[in-house]
Amino acid sequence: MGRAEGQPGGDEPTVDTDRSGARYVSGELIVTYEEPVPESPARALTEEVGATVEKTLPAVDSQLIQIPEVVEEPDAAERERLLEEARQELEADPAVRSADYNYLRQPAAPNDPLYPKQWSLAKIAAPVAWRESTGLGLSGEAVRIAVVDTGADLDHPDLAGKISASKNIPNPTLDADDKSGHGTHVAGIAAAGTNNGQGVAGVCPECTLLVAKVEDTRGYITVASVTEAINWSTDNGAGVINASLSGAGAAESERLAIARAVEAGVVVVAAAGNEGSNVKTYPAAYADVISVGATTRDDRRASYSNYGGWLDLVAPGEAHSTIPGGYGTKSGTSMASPTVAGVAGLLLAQGTAPREVESRLAATTVDLGPKGRDNTFGSGRLDAGAAVGARPRNTHPVVTNVSPKPGTKTKSRTVYLRATVRDGQTNLAKSNITLFVNGKKQNFAYTRSTDRLVRKVKLKPGRNQVKIVARDGWGLSTTRTWSFRTPR
Repeated sequence: MGRAEGQPGGDEPTVDTDRSGARYVSGELIVTYEEPVPESPARALTEEVGATVEKTLPAVDSQLIQIPEVVEEPDAAERERLLEEARQELEADPAVRSADYNYLRQPAAPNDPLYPKQWSLAKIAAPVAWRESTGLGLSGEAVRIAVVDTGADLDHPDLAGKISASKNIPNPTLDADDKSGHGTHVAGIAAAGTNNGQGVAGVCPECTLLVAKVEDTRGYITVASVTEAINWSTDNGAGVINASLSGAGAAESERLAIARAVEAGVVVVAAAGNEGSNVKTYPAAYADVISVGATTRDDRRASYSNYGGWLDLVAPGEAHSTIPGGYGTKSGTSMASPTVAGVAGLLLAQGTAPREVESRLAATTVDLGPKGRDNTFGSGRLDAGAAVGARPRNTHPVVTNVSPKPGTKTKSRTVYLRATVRDGQTNLAKSNITLFVNGKKQNFAYTRSTDRLVRKVKLKPGRNQVKIVARDGWGLSTTRTWSFRTPR
């Protein structure tokens, strides 16, 4: 059942582990409602399971609740049973969309030997990218990168002048000063002061920072804090949110906060995690997040970097950056993620639409491993120079190898329609393609690995027309129309 890491009644919370191995704060649930719920009905629901409301997350219609009976129970298995019963009882109510454990998130901690200082900037061709964009938007306003992490050294000479706003999410009466050094390192990678005669350069030199500290005084980072931090970042003008955090267990409030951010035009980037496995970690594995793995100096997958079909791309996992009171080198997917976030800031400053950023990054990566997208490197290794200068070189999709051949007559009225639909710079998905037969929209099968479209259809005798429309990730489209005849 559950495994306790803390003990009831102490200053530290009890941490249990669910059946899948995901760690969570014992006795706490995040309840997400189907729609805004007035305070009194919401209280009635929580009182039914003997809970108290610890915090309200209004932006995503969620509440963090605590069940004292579970918190005070000394037996881990019984805690697990009681909490699961409460969770199921809440989810049975039609007003409740989801009731999730308050899973823990932790920094995707560095764990590799040191590499030469800032080799990663040359690897991704950052100096080339800076010729086109440095993070200052077309309106003259700098793009804001929110660092959802352990805070930052607010007085660091390479960061102090770059921080637009900061907040300690779990303890609002305290400042967002970094006690562990993780967030400081991440912030410096993304947007340290550059060309200022000291220290290191940031990937996005003129981007500014929002610092959302999610680590509490006990050293814990929870879904509730991450959810609130994402909402705060969105509400404070973030163009990019970086979460160099990872953990098992998906939670609806966290997913909704990310979806809300994306809807508001924010690009969300997260570290894939450092377990060296293909098990999904969050927030990276949510659909709206750009999930980033790590590579070494010779473009191999870093041994610690997670992988799988949910991985979007990779970036160098070692960086020399700011640490509290100075500078140092750390490694991990935590370092790869803000590298991508910084390039996202460069793209937004150019005027790239937020929803185009991911496809632009994917279309301009350096392909590693097997040709095309794969589970080890996603679309490939980040190339900032190509991404920032890529738009003029974009080409339209192509539709070739169509069948039945134009102008021919088939032997049967049951026909297999086939075509190769490909784009050289963007990985097309089925959603990028539309098929019409005699003016009517059709369903079809599309295999991304071969770019082949197939549709079996029975037609009336005579002339038939097929039209395929393909639109790539940057909005360029191609239409291919042809006709053939079927027998009586």
